[in-house]
Amino acid sequence: MSIIVEKKAAVTDICYGIKRIVVGLFFLLLSHSLNASEQQRELYLIAEATSADRIQQDIQQLVDFGTRHTLSETRSKTRGIGAARRWIKSEFEKISRDCGECLEVYFQSDIVGGVKRIPNPTEVVNVIAVLRGHTEPDRYVIMSGDIDSRVTDPLDGTSDSPGANDNASGMAGVIEAARVLSGVSISCKYRFCWFERRRAGSIWRQNNGGASD
Repeated sequence: MSIIVEKKAAVTDICYGIKRIVVGLFFLLLSHSLNASEQQRELYLIAEATSADRIQQDIQQLVDFGTRHTLSETRSKTRGIGAARRWIKSEFEKISRDCGECLEVYFQSDIVGGVKRIPNPTEVVNVIAVLRGHTEPDRYVIMSGDIDSRVTDPLDGTSDSPGANDNASGMAGVIEAARVLSGVSISCKYRFCWFERRRAGSIWRQNNGGASD
């Protein structure tokens, strides 16, 4: 399902936006031990390290799962929400291996049901990756993306629903930010969150005491 391969200009625009976000966040997280010239150098390296090609590859991989609907297949290795979340977790784990196990990566799940778009009890799973800071470990910044996709019928979990723009591109940005920021020194904690649904962030908040750690 190669529906975005030729959209290079769009991916470049996404990459530019992600560069601005990552550089801005990194500026907030810079270790206070760095002087001004060291900070400028780190910001430049962060901007240069952000890759449009990697973002494009990640968007395409997410598209190729066919659908990421919450009610879609969970056991297949190649299709549905289960394959998508396992792939995202494996990407975070790969990033962690490359940085000396600097990320804490885990699933967080809850059973949701009895609501309009999830009428039957269904496991909703978030993927969390935590990059711990050095000097302010109790302060943290969250970067997140929701990954579910859908067609017109909100209960159709079988039809193709590639969701390249909504929101594979956003999740690709979170993964790329994790890759780039894992290689630099930051002061506080950074959480990269993959929320299965837009409202699945409430699961994370309930399990993390609202805004506290």
